[in-house]
Amino acid sequence: LARDHMVFVASRGGIRALDAATGEDRWTTPIDSGVSAPLAYDTGWLIAVTKSGVVIALRASDGHEMWRRELGATTEHPAVPGGTDGLYMSLADGRIVALRITDGSVLWEQRLPGTLSEPAVAPNRVFVGSTDNFFYAFDAEHGKLQWKWRGGGDVIGASYDGELVYFASLDNIIRAVNPGNGNQRWQKAT
Repeated sequence: LARDHMVFVASRGGIRALDAATGEDRWTTPIDSGVSAPLAYDTGWLIAVTKSGVVIALRASDGHEMWRRELGATTEHPAVPGGTDGLYMSLADGRIVALRITDGSVLWEQRLPGTLSEPAVAPNRVFVGSTDNFFYAFDAEHGKLQWKWRGGGDVIGASYDGELVYFASLDNIIRAVNPGNGNQRWQKAT
């Protein structure tokens, strides 16, 4: 991950920051287990999820640990910042969890059936797909289910572009829907 003139690298024993121009070490922060997902970055914060199910927030400028939160499950998807002060994760045990990015406190969590995809975040919505063939939309602040859309196969990914949310499913169809109410704008076979 490259941000703020640094390249961030996760290894088995820690997270390192390298100077982007020279490759020189800027800092190293040890962690107790390797990371299970790609690192995430948001406004000066570096977020790591470990194989032991712990989320760690580091100050990107110097690697200082700001907070850590035990989740009881891990994920292969990066944490996704967004909403108002939120950090959203889909976990291997079927939970989607929202943490406050400033202190790691739990804002809300929901348990869903199936294996979850990486979440996508709009200003007031969090989206996640599942192998139960549904695409879910939650209120970003409180976690209340706003709507869900049934696809013809496992929902494997989502993206928000500022206007529409797009999701793909294993029925080989990409759909574009209104993020506020889930009304379909278009679909396209792949």
